[in-house]
Amino acid sequence: MLLFMSEEVLLTQITRGDRFAQLICERIETPVIVLVNELDFTKRNNEGL
Repeated sequence: MLLFMSEEVLLTQITRGDRFAQLICERIETPVIVLVNELDFTKRNNEGL
């Protein structure tokens, strides 16, 4: 398996038995939910994606 680290442009070989870990820190936010009775008209309308 090859490991590529984009910011430092580090390319290294990982072989069976090698130990490595990855930690991703990311902010988790709770959005404000607004309930509405109907939605505004959009260009796509009922066409979907």
